[in-house]
Amino acid sequence: MEEPKSLSELVDDAHMALFIPLELRAPDKSLDRLENVLKEASTHGHPCPRDVLEFTFTEVYSKRTSRIKIPLEKDITISYIHEGEQRSVKMKITPLLTVFYDTESGNKDKIIPITYKNTILFPAVLSLLISEIKAEPADILIDDLLIIPHHVLWPKKECRFSTEGKELTLEEYLESLKTSLQSHLKVPNLSIKFIEEGRMFVVNLRLKEKALGSSESLRDVILESFPNEVYGLSVTDEGYHTVPKEYARRRMEEWSWTTRNYMLNVLSPVSIIQIKLNVDREGLEINRMNRCRTWEGYMKSQSRGSICEHGLYFKGEYIALTFSTFHALEDILKETVGRAIPSAELREGKSASQEDTVIDTVKELREFLEELYSLKATFNKFLDLLQPSKVSRIPEVTVALDKMYELRGLGSFSDSAREKIGDISEIIQAGSEIIEQNIENQRLHNLEFGLGLADTFPIGYLLERVGVLDFINSHFGTGLKMEDSIVLMVLAIIAWSAWRGRTLKEMERFEIKNFVEMCRTRVFS
Repeated sequence: MEEPKSLSELVDDAHMALFIPLELRAPDKSLDRLENVLKEASTHGHPCPRDVLEFTFTEVYSKRTSRIKIPLEKDITISYIHEGEQRSVKMKITPLLTVFYDTESGNKDKIIPITYKNTILFPAVLSLLISEIKAEPADILIDDLLIIPHHVLWPKKECRFSTEGKELTLEEYLESLKTSLQSHLKVPNLSIKFIEEGRMFVVNLRLKEKALGSSESLRDVILESFPNEVYGLSVTDEGYHTVPKEYARRRMEEWSWTTRNYMLNVLSPVSIIQIKLNVDREGLEINRMNRCRTWEGYMKSQSRGSICEHGLYFKGEYIALTFSTFHALEDILKETVGRAIPSAELREGKSASQEDTVIDTVKELREFLEELYSLKATFNKFLDLLQPSKVSRIPEVTVALDKMYELRGLGSFSDSAREKIGDISEIIQAGSEIIEQNIENQRLHNLEFGLGLADTFPIGYLLERVGVLDFINSHFGTGLKMEDSIVLMVLAIIAWSAWRGRTLKEMERFEIKNFVEMCRTRVFS
């Protein structure tokens, strides 16, 4: 066989999925409607055979998510110039909407929302399944696959593509998806927010069966001969051919992750690329142990050429759903703290003069901390839902997911989540200390006032006995009596108490302003 000049010459089949994190918001009374839609549509929205799902992913993740198939299939054509030649890539896009549901109740149709101020907000992922990929002219090139997420997944106002004969930019296409999704869900006042952070894609490339010698490691061959093409596809870099080969190879070595000689997984900051030989895996991985039915079904499913192979689809979905969840929780945290900081920068439409209207009463502070307690519990709840160690019974999957988070700049999933929970805990602790100090100050203030009144009467009696009142009356002609002196002293104590109370109030406001500034720093920095 003649030595291939490019990886494209070896590609036999390709599958792809794009993942867009999003937030759905609606009035809390709309939750039942959303659950009804889920119940009607979820059974038709599964992208993979059940045996693949059950073997690759445990119930902890797979049974806590549900997919709604959105009847918005579209044929899309992307045209571009490749080495001076006009090329076009035609494909079919099938959208699926993934949400969390409550597994503890045993009711698959009960969505897990984040409740907030008479509003339900829940994280979701819109996955776009790419199938029936056809290129003109000739066979599929790596560039044809690279151009799909490059045009569809990230904002490129100058890039246009056609869907069913109509030219659209990415923004226009996403807007059409948003409108169609709102129409399909039929929920009044439903708002949909697409999130740019966390968007990613997965690609499954099946190479021709005899493309490489069976004794060779696919990883070694790819890293040696085709590092630039795989690098370009993994990060949608259309200029990959000008990247130094050693740089591309070094990146591939850092990002590669696999447990089989006939397969290579590349985990980049924005994608998971799976390259594998088109082999009979069941025949290749002969095992002398008796296989259970789940394993046999799983092995047979591998010949279907799906992006579900080795849990590829679910890894991409999981990562995107984690980003949308974090984004939703951070949004609520910022909105909650933002109400305590009604400055022009954080609350649109408010004047800068309202900067002084920060929380200035203990009652308001208590209400604020109660919201944070609830939000902390929500963070912990979703942290448990998304824990990588519970996603798969295969340890390498957990390693792969943690590696993806590190590449995306989040570091360890658990560390990032717990850092946010730590921020909330620190705010709650600081606020609680202010409340406790305020209660103590008020108690001491009331005690001082009471003792002052109690001392007034014996002091007045002593003033009369030592002749102080006679001295004042004879020199100033005031005609004071003992009862008058007591009244004056009571008034003086009241005036002192008012001044003292005002001073304490100013101290309280100063402490709360410092507290709010700390909130601003922890949440908005």
